[in-house]
Amino acid sequence: MNVAGFLRWALTKPAIILLVIVAGIAGGAIGWKSTTSHFESSAAVLVIPPGAGSVNAKDNPFTSLDYGAAQIAQVLTVVAQSPRGAAALEGAGASPDVTMIAAVGDGNPKQISPLITFTVSAPTAEQSKAGADALIAFWRAEFKKMQVDAGVVGNTFADLRVPVTPTTGMEVGGNPMRAALGLAMGAALATLVLCLIAAAGWETYRRNKGAAGSVSSPAADGPATPASTPVDAASAQPGIAATMPAAASGAAATSGVAVSPGAPVGALGADAAAAPSRVVPAAIPIRPPGDAARRAMTRWRDRVEEVSEDGEIPLPELDETSDASPATATATADATDDAQDASPAATTGTPATPAAAEAEDEDDDELEVRQVQSAR
Repeated sequence: MNVAGFLRWALTKPAIILLVIVAGIAGGAIGWKSTTSHFESSAAVLVIPPGAGSVNAKDNPFTSLDYGAAQIAQVLTVVAQSPRGAAALEGAGASPDVTMIAAVGDGNPKQISPLITFTVSAPTAEQSKAGADALIAFWRAEFKKMQVDAGVVGNTFADLRVPVTPTTGMEVGGNPMRAALGLAMGAALATLVLCLIAAAGWETYRRNKGAAGSVSSPAADGPATPASTPVDAASAQPGIAATMPAAASGAAATSGVAVSPGAPVGALGADAAAAPSRVVPAAIPIRPPGDAARRAMTRWRDRVEEVSEDGEIPLPELDETSDASPATATATADATDDAQDASPAATTGTPATPAAAEAEDEDDDELEVRQVQSAR
């Protein structure tokens, strides 16, 4: 059984169809419930040095960062990637997808930076945004506490600035519908494969069992019932091979007596009942011709031409004497010799002289030889 044949067979079995549907529904439910999603909120904070209230330009905290203006450029790239920068680009009619690079010359681009970017995850969008705000407040409080504990006084405190405010949380994760469809299809296909394996195994088992049953003898299948003879059992169940005594069948064949299927074994004699038996194979039913066979037979019948008696080839007439047996020809010749010996004058019409009688005997002998040769 190939895959196409199995699918055609499976579509006719309501049990297999119901099993596949149940497996698909179960797989879809598991996929829908097992898919989880979460929300993320991103933000960025910048650590600035002191000097915000000084009139000296060199005391500007945004220009006093490590590596000077390069750090400010890095900050500006992050700010441009925020929703406010995307809105400014869209307002000007440009695409918000802009590639920005802020590399520090030929140095390592992964140097330590005062800019901190972070992402907070939560089950809902509001919780993710609230978590980002709480983290920023925690950083500010801890940063000020460390400076107070270190003895920093006046307006020399470093501070945190938020160039990118926390955004509303965005959903991240798998799609429940997609996961449900995928698991449903996988469960249905797995069920079909299991049914195919089971059907192939069952077919192989039945084929092997049938082959073993055909090879085994009838005596090994079960004990014989003494109530009825094998011939009676064969006549009661048509299509089953009958067991007839070998001596009975041989006697019936030599004597020309027909043996009926229901005749008891005792009617054939004690010797026939004691003789070993043989198995008579059951008659194989003839399959009725199909449409194609009937059409072929009709075409052959239509093409047969009837031959008239005038066009038939005449058969040669055989001499009846040629069919006579040698014994009949010899008896006829002896009778002719006796008749001629009894009345030689009536046969030849001449006087019976010794010379004439001897000549007639020679002629009769030659005629007899020719008749025997022709009979042979």
